[in-house]
Amino acid sequence: MSETEKQFNFEIVCPDRKIISDKAWQVVVPGDDGDFGVLANHSAVVSSLRAGVVTIYQEENEQCVKVFVSGGFVDVTSTNCTILADEAVNVNELKQDELEQQVQNLTEDLGMVEGDADKARVEKKLVIAKAKLSAVSGHLFV
Repeated sequence: MSETEKQFNFEIVCPDRKIISDKAWQVVVPGDDGDFGVLANHSAVVSSLRAGVVTIYQEENEQCVKVFVSGGFVDVTSTNCTILADEAVNVNELKQDELEQQVQNLTEDLGMVEGDADKARVEKKLVIAKAKLSAVSGHLFV
């Protein structure tokens, strides 16, 4: 199998822009039921995504690119993998100190909000901020 036969089309698309559109050798995706890898000729899958890191290898044994997604969906076929993300940002662009402050602020906000809708909104923001912090630091924040 040639190197090009081992690759597939890969995209990450957000509501406002296309983040990545390139060939990939392997992609690891944060599915709702756990992370899963995608290679060329993968079985067809549609899955929802949880907040986490998408790891993209363009070629075998090459450095990876890591992109944080806050959620969304992934559509996999034998020749394509498309992620429709609510939000996506390169992990290298995330700032740990800013995220730590955001987690602290949201935790304080959670103690002050009233009403189920407002509480749910703050909790969702807190989950995403903690997931970003985990992506940057390599430590799990729950």
